[in-house]
Amino acid sequence: MVRIKGANSDYKFLNGSIQDLKGDHPVYLKIFVCPYDMPSPIEEPDENGWCEGTDEQCPHGKKNGEKSPGHALICLHQEDGISLETNNNVTATGPLVAEKGITIKDELVLDVSEAKAGLVITMKGEEILRLNISDQGDIELSPLNPSKTLKINGNLEVTQGLTVADKELPI
Repeated sequence: MVRIKGANSDYKFLNGSIQDLKGDHPVYLKIFVCPYDMPSPIEEPDENGWCEGTDEQCPHGKKNGEKSPGHALICLHQEDGISLETNNNVTATGPLVAEKGITIKDELVLDVSEAKAGLVITMKGEEILRLNISDQGDIELSPLNPSKTLKINGNLEVTQGLTVADKELPI
C-alpha cells in the first residue's frame, strides 16, 4: 500500500472486489494523504474500515480510540466544488481567487496575526479597502482612495464614544 490515497464516487471495494457504482449520484474525487497507510475505499478495508482522508474517521485512530493527526485532503465534488482539509479544518495556501465572490456558510475567521499591514481588499487589481487591527486591539477600516466614501447601510451602534474629525460627539 501507499500513503498517498484516493477515492471517488464511482468505485468502492465491496464484497471482495472493486465495484462499479456509476449512477445517478453526485460525482466526487478525493486525493489525500494517510500517514498511517490505512486502506482507502478502493482497497480491502481493515477490521475498522478504510480511511477517507480525515483525522476523525481514520481506522488507525479507531484502533486507539482517538484521532489520528496528519491527514490532508483535496476533494473535487460535483455540487460542493473544491475543498481542502487538514486536521479537520478547511484551509487553502496561496492566493484564493473567486470569480463571483465568496459565500461564508457559518463563520469567517481571518488570522492576520502575521500580517504587517492588515487585510487589504482588492477589486479588479486595485486595492480599495484596508482593515487594520493594532496590537492594542484598535480597529481601522479605510478606503484606500481618500476621495471614496465608506457607507454603512443599516444601523451603526456605538456603545462608548464617537469621534468625528478629531471632535468628540456626545452619545
